[in-house]
Amino acid sequence: MTSTYYEKLLFNEMRLFPIRITSSLTDERMIKAMTLSENIRSSLGIALIPEDIIKFAKSDDMDTLYNRLVKALGEVKAKPMYPDFPHTVMNMEEAEFRFHQYLHYFSTYGIEDILGVEMTKGWLPSEAGLVSDTEKTEVDALLIPEKTIELIDVKDQYMIPLKKIVSKRNRMTLPENEILIIALEHSEDQLETICQLDIPFKENLMPIFDNVLSLLILEVKSDQILKALHALCQHTGDVFTCIRYALGKRHYRMRTAERKICVKLLESYPIADFKANMILSNKKSLNTHIVLNYISYNQYSRSEEHKQAVKDFRDGKLHSWESQMKYLLSNDKDHALDFIAQRPGMLLRMVAWLTRLGFDSSEITEKLLENVESLSVQTLVTILDYFGNYENIDLSSSNTAMIQKAKEYDIVYDICFKVLTKRITYLDTPIKDKKIYIKEGQYAFDKMSMEFNKASQDGGYIRSGTVFKIPEDVQYLRFFVYWNDNHRVDVDLHVYLSDGEGNPYSIGWNAGFRLGDIAFSGDITHSNAAEYVDMNMKSDKLHYVIMNIHLYAGKFSFGAIDECFIGLMAVNSTREYVQLYDPKNCLITHDLKNKYININYGFIDVQNKLLHVLVKNKAAKTYMNDVQQISQIINNKRFTLSTYLNLLIQSQHCELVKNEEVK
Repeated sequence: MTSTYYEKLLFNEMRLFPIRITSSLTDERMIKAMTLSENIRSSLGIALIPEDIIKFAKSDDMDTLYNRLVKALGEVKAKPMYPDFPHTVMNMEEAEFRFHQYLHYFSTYGIEDILGVEMTKGWLPSEAGLVSDTEKTEVDALLIPEKTIELIDVKDQYMIPLKKIVSKRNRMTLPENEILIIALEHSEDQLETICQLDIPFKENLMPIFDNVLSLLILEVKSDQILKALHALCQHTGDVFTCIRYALGKRHYRMRTAERKICVKLLESYPIADFKANMILSNKKSLNTHIVLNYISYNQYSRSEEHKQAVKDFRDGKLHSWESQMKYLLSNDKDHALDFIAQRPGMLLRMVAWLTRLGFDSSEITEKLLENVESLSVQTLVTILDYFGNYENIDLSSSNTAMIQKAKEYDIVYDICFKVLTKRITYLDTPIKDKKIYIKEGQYAFDKMSMEFNKASQDGGYIRSGTVFKIPEDVQYLRFFVYWNDNHRVDVDLHVYLSDGEGNPYSIGWNAGFRLGDIAFSGDITHSNAAEYVDMNMKSDKLHYVIMNIHLYAGKFSFGAIDECFIGLMAVNSTREYVQLYDPKNCLITHDLKNKYININYGFIDVQNKLLHVLVKNKAAKTYMNDVQQISQIINNKRFTLSTYLNLLIQSQHCELVKNEEVK
């Protein structure tokens, strides 16, 4: 059966969940499945589609699915410093709050400094009997849309996720990489499966290559491994990149068998391809030198013509396309654009640079349009997302350099927008010439970035760049963290906020613990702990709230903590006897697996009821120093999910309808 850890990965990253489908469908089983699925919906906020309820009725896991889903959702297994939060905090004097904090700090950091031993747990006012701890018997009403999951047969629990991940057109996240490795390990015909994979995003190729190369340890036949590696890599450029990645994973110490197969793989490609991909650019040439040295190329080479090419490369007799391009840009600009246009993808990536060098935008556009069918939609979207959203520009600045930079952004955006408009007319999509209805649901398409997860490899079903509409009837949002480890770890929540006049304030361990419409549950410095910040979404004083999480001590990164997850929960009732953590009302729960110690998780536009997910390794104070920058991120997005959808609808000659029932 599937491990609990793998189930949690599938649920939190892909909303997939495996079950054993072994029984036949009966009326009795169907009634039971419907009853249990309703219990899962009302208690956990997880809904099953009708087709999956039928799968559920055929499953032997009907009696265990609820508990397995609870484990996958994550559970806050510790109380905050003040168990009757937020009432205790809102009603206590600051002197009492600070005195409790000092006692707590002394019981951990202070004792450790004096005695030189690790303290596993610190003093808490609740355990000392100084504050109340009411029994939490009530739950809040369901305040947010349910999470829909897809049930899959355990027979498909590895292949379905594997194919979904490798088909992505952006970089896989850290959890997706874990899923991929586990799925490959459990694939019965692993190498045959790999030979059939289509991997559109090249950076996702590297961990798969590394995994296949590692099979040599298991004494898999080297010719089978060579065949799989050749099937993965389209050319030797892919091979050089993947070997460099594999070297890094092995701390530049490859086994003899691995080095031999890498050399054999390189020499399995034609000599022209081999030569061209050694010297594509100066940076890639450096990578090639490193790879050739660490795989002992000369020692294991068996092809004289490939060996001669390596000798010429090392002697500087081979010249890169990049060096020829730079020569033309310096000495013959009239022919430089024609030369670069021979490689349309490279021309697209160089638009900003060529604009900066003074090339006419109409000429660049014309050259790109000549080969528009060969251009990557993903690359165009990436460029438009960056240059269309002014995130790094102060539009109110009178600084000459900033004005020039904004002008450059406009030129690049205009060029790429025209090219994308033409490019997507060549797409062949299922919606072509059809009536379509767009259901936004809880998302704000006109505010959402197209580059989901561009800033973080942390994963989670909710990606960086997502913008949520906060339901109007939600009174509070609760920002929380839970962590646990064998050693003492200190994780901190902070929020940085501004009022309507742009005045900044801070809430957290080193700042205020309450401020009108925001309250902090108290800073805990040991493991198996939880912290909360409650924010009033109906406040007329709060405008922007930045949510920050900081690993203060105990581990070198969030990913190194045994268990650490954060989330945002909708709350209406804050009475003492209402449960503090309720999974069904969590907009977000997010296991932290990254290598950061400081994350700007997102910000809330309180007045417009919008939650912007960022997940950036950046101190939140950098935003609060200039509140205008927050409004820029919100109000100056030219390229959003709505922008792209409108272009796509027009290009595919679709009719947009307002009613879901229209056919």
